[in-house]
Amino acid sequence: MAETAQEVRFEVYPNPAKDYIIADYKIDKAYKHANLQIVEVGTARLCQSIDLYTANNAKTIALQGLSAGAYTIYLQIDGKKSMSYTFEIIK
Repeated sequence: MAETAQEVRFEVYPNPAKDYIIADYKIDKAYKHANLQIVEVGTARLCQSIDLYTANNAKTIALQGLSAGAYTIYLQIDGKKSMSYTFEIIK
């Protein structure tokens, strides 16, 4: 079943980012496990994986240790990539 905009909301800001991003999400459907995955665009390397324990939150994510460049953050629900957002880190 396809997800509707009412079932999942996902925003990431600021973009571009320097020290942190905020992943603002709301999941209005039943699920067992949700997480965020940050992937480097050029290499597809998984840089961070963050488990989510609530269905509605604004999660601040530190970007220390990540190089300047483009990244995609995925909201993954029950093992499936639900939504994504591409952002840039500037140093």
